[in-house]
Amino acid sequence: MNHQDVKTPRPRSKDTGLYEQSNRGHRVIRLPFEESAYTEIVDDPELFRAYVDDYLTKFAELLPDSMQLSYHLDEIRYSKRQQLYYRRVKVGKLKYTIQPSFITPYWTANCEEVAYPLRLIHQGTSFDLIVEGYGRHADYWYRIFLHIGRFSIVGTTARHQGVAPKHLAADEKISHWCGEEICICTTASEDCLWGAEASQSSDEAGLEQGYSIFKQEAQLLEEGYQPETVNTDGWKATRKAWKNLFESVVLILCFLHGYLKIRSTSKKLACKNELMNLVWEAYEQECKEDFLLKTTELEQWANKYIEHQSTHENVLKLCNKATKYAAYYEQPNAYRTSNMVDRPMKKMNQFLVNKQYFHGHFASAQLLTRAWALCYNFMPFCSRYKYNHPQKAEKFNSRAAQYNQFQYHQNWLINLMTSASLNGFRRVSPQMS
Repeated sequence: MNHQDVKTPRPRSKDTGLYEQSNRGHRVIRLPFEESAYTEIVDDPELFRAYVDDYLTKFAELLPDSMQLSYHLDEIRYSKRQQLYYRRVKVGKLKYTIQPSFITPYWTANCEEVAYPLRLIHQGTSFDLIVEGYGRHADYWYRIFLHIGRFSIVGTTARHQGVAPKHLAADEKISHWCGEEICICTTASEDCLWGAEASQSSDEAGLEQGYSIFKQEAQLLEEGYQPETVNTDGWKATRKAWKNLFESVVLILCFLHGYLKIRSTSKKLACKNELMNLVWEAYEQECKEDFLLKTTELEQWANKYIEHQSTHENVLKLCNKATKYAAYYEQPNAYRTSNMVDRPMKKMNQFLVNKQYFHGHFASAQLLTRAWALCYNFMPFCSRYKYNHPQKAEKFNSRAAQYNQFQYHQNWLINLMTSASLNGFRRVSPQMS
């Protein structure tokens, strides 16, 4: 046997370091040039400046605030990968690169060519099949997908809207990294994901660190941002973490979790249908007083008719938490159940199972979940949604577009790259500078 053909196993270091934002991407301005027009204007300073001035007027959120005062065209450079010229501008003492949004970061590919393969990766398709169908190699596709996670999720998703949502739903997705159990702190609202941060621990400190990334990104988008409500399950560490991050936030306990626990233990009871009807009857009350009254009646009924121990305990738990569930009635725009975050987490789980979870550096695991969340926001809706909601899907074909009521381009990846100008940040925190 030829020993050169034997693959020698290499020891892999277990890097637990967290991903840290660098300032490199914050100096890249991505503008939605049409490809045909860009090649004609990039080497003409006057024409190029006219286009940039036009974008300053129409899409000021894509450029640094200081560019409104003055800027100077700097040197022109050439990308051998894409065989395209690009320009740099000087704003005060800082230099920015102006990159067309039809090119992926680091000038690795044309968005039109890789948009569909990235959709397949998002669905969990193996990199081997991607390589077989579209060429290159597995690392090439992995790096293109992973780099999307470097963008601010909040700032990129709400780029045109300019504000983060006030009512949230949050939960943790249990996953695995190098054989260890980790949590993915997931935040959702308005059908979009606003955070998907991997955390190595499920205690209060670990979850607070995971959710703090959402806080940081939201406050860089909207100074002094404070959410009004957040829907969570009954996990104490989750609720304490959110209270530590936002003191004034109102915690809404998810009613669905209590309902599902009762349903799972009452499947064989003769009075199951009557029990579940009483639970839903309480849920459907329109005011706080009626809800508390119905939960009291439910508790009395359970004490009289339910002998099954676990079912009886679950009913009592739900009734004892009635005041926490009732907090919803004081915040009618809040999410009463965690469906908003449970649905995308179910799809995320399918992706992670297909990818065999995480086996590299922990920073890569963080970037992968963030990239998946951003693609979830910007990828076009499936055919079933387009069939059920033809008017909505025709005008805005992604979750981010519907949130902003605007999209920069019909191609989802070009729209994402444009929204990710300056890595999705208008302002940069001191630790990123």
